[in-house]
Amino acid sequence: MQGRSGKRGALLTFAILLTVSSGTAYAADPIEIKETTSIAVKDGASYSYGSDETESLTIAVENSDDGAAIAVDGSSAAGGSKASLTLSGKNIAVTVPKGIFNGNTEGGIIPSNDTGTAYAGGTVQIGSESTDVVKVSGELRTVGAGAATTLRGSQITTDAVNTYNEGETTFGTEETRLVTLKKTNTLNHASLTVLGKQIVFKDEAATDSGTTNEIGHEYIYAVNGSSVTIGSDATESVHVGDGIAIRASDFTVKGQHIVLGTKNLDYYHQWSGTATIGGAGTSSVESHGPIRVWSHPSSPKFLETTITADAVTLDSKIDAYGSLASLIVDGVTISQTEEKPWDSFMSPVRASSGGLLVLGSSRTESLSVTGKVQSSEWFSSTVNTQVKLDGKEITLKNGAKAEGKGSLVAIGTAGVTKTLTGDLLADAGTVTAVVSDVYTGNATAKWDRKPNEITKSAGTLSLTAASAKGDLSAEGPDSTLTATLSDSLVGNLKATDRSLIKASIGGTLTGDVSAIDSDIILTAGSVIGNLYAEDDSPASITADVGNVTGSVTAVNTGAKITLTADTVTGSLATLHGGTLTASIANTFMGTTSDDSIEDLATNDLVLNLAGGATWNLTDSSTVSTLNAEGGLLALWTAGWVRR
Repeated sequence: MQGRSGKRGALLTFAILLTVSSGTAYAADPIEIKETTSIAVKDGASYSYGSDETESLTIAVENSDDGAAIAVDGSSAAGGSKASLTLSGKNIAVTVPKGIFNGNTEGGIIPSNDTGTAYAGGTVQIGSESTDVVKVSGELRTVGAGAATTLRGSQITTDAVNTYNEGETTFGTEETRLVTLKKTNTLNHASLTVLGKQIVFKDEAATDSGTTNEIGHEYIYAVNGSSVTIGSDATESVHVGDGIAIRASDFTVKGQHIVLGTKNLDYYHQWSGTATIGGAGTSSVESHGPIRVWSHPSSPKFLETTITADAVTLDSKIDAYGSLASLIVDGVTISQTEEKPWDSFMSPVRASSGGLLVLGSSRTESLSVTGKVQSSEWFSSTVNTQVKLDGKEITLKNGAKAEGKGSLVAIGTAGVTKTLTGDLLADAGTVTAVVSDVYTGNATAKWDRKPNEITKSAGTLSLTAASAKGDLSAEGPDSTLTATLSDSLVGNLKATDRSLIKASIGGTLTGDVSAIDSDIILTAGSVIGNLYAEDDSPASITADVGNVTGSVTAVNTGAKITLTADTVTGSLATLHGGTLTASIANTFMGTTSDDSIEDLATNDLVLNLAGGATWNLTDSSTVSTLNAEGGLLALWTAGWVRR
């Protein structure tokens, strides 16, 4: 071994393996160490290079041999402590082709069922609060219970960071200005903590090469009971350039501004554990790639992921899958902009197979979703999969649907939603929407079945709003749409194929009401439009309306309309055996047409004029039965026929 030192600096050059038991090498002036094989600290040794007064410390293990490394062996001398290595200085640069191994010099990843005792490292400390720059070129590996690697400094840069089997790795403090990392793997009950004002995960080589969304290409990878914490309340920004994979582990990201992923590269996949992104002090969170929260069937614990910020932007598809999976997004403004679906069956905004997806809360001012929202559950007879949407103003560009008998889409449950825009579809599932002001869109409850199955299930949709603009429809046996509107509806009511619509409208319905082989129960202040019922099977409209302007027609023997109104302006008609009973309290201006006039045994069209009511005929009319208790027939400009 040979060396040279002096007041103005120190240069140590080793041509053989350096194995130390204890010692200190430091100077106030720069220290440069060039090692041609490796540096090993073991048998409980404690060794330091430099001090806080050292201007610069440079260590380069330059041998191209894969065995070149700095290694700290966790084994201790009898009754002693574990080995430790401390590197100090204002500027620290370490270059090791194979890396710094704090334990596990064998080089392989320890199996998850191995406690790692035989492989455990000791303590590695690189830099301190007085360090300006730390740069480590090469892998930084920490293995085993009690093994701890800590990097401190104003600016910290590293390559790959691997922490295994209860090992602990910590970067920076809340005062650290910048931390830049490439990839991190945290496996088997290990922990990784990264603190600083600005934190960046970036690998330009991987990004430029077009890395795909596959396990092994993530910047952050945590598995099997591990813990990863990125940032704190003091962090200004966090940027993760590529994918994140969390499995059976816990993941926390804090900071004022958080950016996850590069478009088409981000990959967030969680099987169990918890993930918390942002918080009360976070101004913005951006995600630029798909977010997948999947609960594995064998997962033993609940899986929850939360994203919280004042402004949340999801330029990504999102998915909560599995009975233990939940994805909760909360913000003052929330925007989801990805329109492309996962595949032909999976909408871009989705919960399925028991998953829970929550977008918005009582504090949300605006929720805008570009992708179609889907809650999908075919295997449960009760509600199992849920999508909940909240916010004062909600816009669903491609609508929302509950698909399958165990699915639910619930909108406005927080009680703050004023406006809702977007089509709603209860496709054999359940949709509820509560809006204090205006709903704009088409709402439909229909029955359906899962592909390749015979049995269909009914859809249920409930809408509560001040007013609505759009068609309200029901389709299929037992499918039900219930609408409660305190003011008005501009749109049609249409029930087909043995379905049911129940609508209560405090003001005016401007649109047609039609029941085809189905039933409609309607109360409204007034209707400007036509009422039409048709079918040989039972089809009915029961309407209690203040004023009707339009035609009222029952067609075929199974069709029946029962109308109670103050005034009717238009026509009353039955065709092919349809039945219509109209009870008018004030004024009827129009005509009646009863096509069964040849069949004196039927009462197809019954007109009841209450005391004082007036019928102003506008053309020839026929009725089966006319009950005019004190009523008045006026304007005999046309003939009236009573059978």
